[in-house]
Amino acid sequence: MTWDDYKDYVKSLSDEDRENMELIEKLAEIATRHLKDKGE
Repeated sequence: MTWDDYKDYVKSLSDEDRENMELIEKLAEIATRHLKDKGE
């Protein structure tokens, strides 16, 4: 899947699905930051 495919996919989602996806992305960012802080 290319970046353009991904952007088209996001556009095709309903508003609720898009909100859920943004939450998941935020959680992933927090988890990544947490692991970096722990030095892993």
